Amino acid sequence: MRPLESLLTGLAGVCSSGALRVGRSGVVYLLEGKVTYMESAETPGIEELLTGGGLVSATDLDRAVARREGGEPLFGEGLLTREDLAGHLRRAVLDAALVLFGIDNAKPKFQPSERHWLGPHWHFEVDELIAECGRRSTELDDVWPSDELDAAPVVPVPRLPGERVTLTDRQWEVLVHADGSATPLELARRLDRTAHTVLLAVRELAAADLLVKPRRMPELPKRVAKPPGTEVRHEPADLSLLRRLKSALEDL
Repeated sequence: MRPLESLLTGLAGVCSSGALRVGRSGVVYLLEGKVTYMESAETPGIEELLTGGGLVSATDLDRAVARREGGEPLFGEGLLTREDLAGHLRRAVLDAALVLFGIDNAKPKFQPSERHWLGPHWHFEVDELIAECGRRSTELDDVWPSDELDAAPVVPVPRLPGERVTLTDRQWEVLVHADGSATPLELARRLDRTAHTVLLAVRELAAADLLVKPRRMPELPKRVAKPPGTEVRHEPADLSLLRRLKSALEDL
């Protein structure tokens, strides 16, 4: 079990409520041991999904956030249905979890009683969330068993590896919009697709030799340690000639 998964499992076991902050990478909100919301700096949050999809205006959302009454103002004014909110919350949480669970070097800090403005309109059992992310990670690895492309710019090959290829609509969409600088997560944001959908398409394209693989940093040669007390001196190649000329001048 990965570090964040293990920590969440422990918090769920004692029915903790609060926010688990994963450095600057994201945050997990819990209520009585259940995950009510999860966000990552690399994936769209619920606010972006609601306003970007045109379901709620930025003004209406700001007003709802300021009131700290969850989604009730949005429901009461007929701006959003509970089904719409549940679908977008599920996408936001699963995308964030896929990214955050892969972080190994963060030092999460738990802040008791802190809650997200939206409240507990949807929740995941921690073990179910971990299992679903594990299933998605396995699906990605079955297609291309390396995460080297997950954070690298998506760069299509200049020539096809054969006379023809067959692409799914998802793969075609990724290739058409790959500009050589956007990563899979950036493309997912632009295309309004889930992170898992685009990551899967990218690995499928890599397996079909349709993407340029990132060049790995070559291993640098090891420095040879000098024996204690020695000193390496570098002199100009013509220093001996200068010494002979100096000696000749002194003899004149």
